Parts: sequence; structure tokens; C-alpha cells
Amino acid sequence: MKKALCVALVGGLMCVASANAATTVTLGIYDDPAPGGNYYITATLSGDLNQGLACWGVNATCNTAPMPQAAAPAGMSQFVLNQGLTNPAGYGGTISGNSLLQIGGAQNTINNVNPPPYPIGTPDPNVGVPYGTPITVATGSETVGHIVTLWEPFANVILAGEGGPVFAVQGATVVLDPLHTSVPISGGVNFNGNADSVGTVCTLTNLATASIEPRSGRIRDLRFHFDGAPSGAVTLMWDNSCPPSGASFVAYSGASAMTCSALGNDMKCLFAPALENRATYQFDLSAQTGNPPGTTLYVISGLVGDVNSSKNVSGADVSSVNSNWGSANCRADVNESGSVSGADVSTVNSNWGFCAP
Repeated sequence: MKKALCVALVGGLMCVASANAATTVTLGIYDDPAPGGNYYITATLSGDLNQGLACWGVNATCNTAPMPQAAAPAGMSQFVLNQGLTNPAGYGGTISGNSLLQIGGAQNTINNVNPPPYPIGTPDPNVGVPYGTPITVATGSETVGHIVTLWEPFANVILAGEGGPVFAVQGATVVLDPLHTSVPISGGVNFNGNADSVGTVCTLTNLATASIEPRSGRIRDLRFHFDGAPSGAVTLMWDNSCPPSGASFVAYSGASAMTCSALGNDMKCLFAPALENRATYQFDLSAQTGNPPGTTLYVISGLVGDVNSSKNVSGADVSSVNSNWGSANCRADVNESGSVSGADVSTVNSNWGFCAP
């Protein structure tokens, strides 16, 4: 049985019928790894040649509470009133109980122009092209701990070779990604720096890549802070080639054993013995945020004496220490004595010339 989406135009009605077309549009929902309780919806095109999305939409339901309207990212502006066409409540969907109905919209493929108030935009025939690359089609927010589920997706695409001003469209086979039909909202993660043998923490917040120096000792524990209680695996990779040989992370095979456990809203990872010096470590926290493996990565460069996080120990690090002389600056206090002094310069000098990948 075919389903049809019908939307009212000024002076007429447009219907988009779903069909078993050669083009497949796959919709999925993901938890945003940044703090704040956000999610995003993606669309991925595959199959026959076409010129990208002409229309898309989906319903979403929260398991616990009403959902605020979703939002359109910048790249979807041609799908939003008045440039494009949406349901009467707008691109963000119609609020109905705990659901949002018909999130999304359609481009002005019919070349509707003034005096009608909408749709009056110029279609973009490349939305979702090249094929196989997910694009974000909507973003939203929800309370940490809630679960958002997608249902009843629809879409059509612009036919290949169309040059406008009127673009012919065709239906598509529209499916939900079976691994990402629903997602728990984790609220994201902050990286809280490192604690080494002494235990002082230099806080680095909201960094997807944090280059840190473990100061006087090697890294003994790392703590990742979430907006909600974390649950899921932490995967560790490493690269100890120096000079660096490029993206060569491999399964961790060092001497240290990693033990990760939830502590309130933190995920604390302990290493016994401490992690090796002069190496770079990649932590995959994707399982914590409901995202595919390899999409939520934190890269840590452990190098004693690398005060300025340049991945090598040089005169610039001595300068950083000297410029903070007598202070309690966390990064420049290499030996964690509480005050920056000549002892910190000595630690830097003893690691002079070392590098991390």
C-alpha cells in the first residue's frame, strides 16, 4: 500500500507518493556528543543517480515528555517556509502529545514565484550528494535520559539531469536506519584533563581533541564528564611512533591495563601501571552517546614537559614556564609543586627533544 503526503499550496495541492524507487533515502537519529541534551537527524542517499533531496520528513516521539520543535540546519534553508514548503506548524514539526509530526519540508521544485507567499526559493539540486554521505537534516533538544524514536519517514528526490526552473521529482524507497531508529539522550561529554601520579587536574572542557602533558609523571587516570550518568564501553587505541607516521592508531597493546567505571556523571578510566610517556591515545566514547563506533573520539597526547601542547619538548616550553614564573599556573607547573619554578625548567630540559605522535 502506498502512502502519500499532501500539502496545501496557494491555489492547489501537491502530493508526494512513496514508491519502490531505485533511490533509497535512509534516515537515522543520533545523540549529539556536545553537552546540552541535543540530537540530530541525518539522511543518506544511495542507489540510482539523482540530484538529491526534493522533499523529506519523519515523525518523532519521546518516551517520557512532549518534544519541543526541531530546527533546520543552515544547509536545509530551501526546505523551510517561505523558501520551501512545510506543514502549517513549520519545519520543526507539529507538536502532538509526546510527538513531533512531519518534521521536514520540501523545496520549491515547481518554480512557484510571487505573488504567492510560498514556496518562492531557488531549489538546490545537490542536497545529499555525493551518495553515501550522511547529511544533517534536522536538529533538536530533549531532556537528558529521555529516548527519542523516529517513525513513518518519507522523501522524494530530484531526477537526474533536471536543470529547472521546474524540477521533476521521483519517489524514493525510504527506510529508517535499524541501528539508529531511536536514541537515548546522553547530554554529551566534557573531557576533564588528566590526573597523573600527584593527582592535580588541568581541566580542558569541550575539546574533541585535547593535547595534554602529564607533567611530572605518566597518565594514571582520565575522567570524562557527561551531562547524564554514563553507560557503555570505552575503547582505547594508541600510536607510539615518533616522529608521527600519520593516522596509524592501532588496538592498544601497551603494558597498562585500563579499567573504566561510572562515578556519578563521570566515566573514570584508571591505568595500572600508568600510560606510557611519548605516545598518543585515542578514546572512543561513541557507545556513551549512542553514536556509531569511531564518531566520538578524544585524542590525548601524553608527553612530559610539553607545556604548550605542541607534541614536542623544546625551548617554547621553557618560555611557557618562564612566563608563568612564581604562579600556580596548572600547565606550567610541570612538577605539580603548587608554584612554577626552576624545578619545572629542569623537568622540561630532561625531556628536551622528545615528541609524541
